Amino acid sequence: MRLYVVYLLAAFLSVWLVLFYRGLSAGLVNPLPLIAFVGGVLLSAGAAPVLVYRARAGLWLGTLGYVLLLPYSAVLWAYVLVDWKGHWLSPVVLLPGVLVLVSSYATARSLHRPSTYWLRFPAAAWGKRGLALLPLLLWGSYCLSTWAFWL
Repeated sequence: MRLYVVYLLAAFLSVWLVLFYRGLSAGLVNPLPLIAFVGGVLLSAGAAPVLVYRARAGLWLGTLGYVLLLPYSAVLWAYVLVDWKGHWLSPVVLLPGVLVLVSSYATARSLHRPSTYWLRFPAAAWGKRGLALLPLLLWGSYCLSTWAFWL
């Protein structure tokens, strides 16, 4: 359950940074934000729901997702640490990178030991179904609310 929450937080914060702060809002000049966007969508809409039912497959999808997010997070860290001027948004920019690193550690640990506390989910079928549908519903509501932009 903890890894599920870390996956969702890392993915949604990274996608928010890509879409609204630095990245796709500036145009497709650099392919790195687009790769990070794909990694964030894969981590949230792909790995998190699969992780609930099939832990091993979800961990491998999560590995692919955070590998796609790591370069963008490293570039943002370099940007913030080099141009640090005490801006209030600097910790917000650093947080997704920290979450990506935490998820990479937790994924590696869970792949090594499958019975780790990072992967404990509720036993009830309705709880698992709700956890698997949550990121898909969030992405669906986002796409429906911004459908005019995507056309």
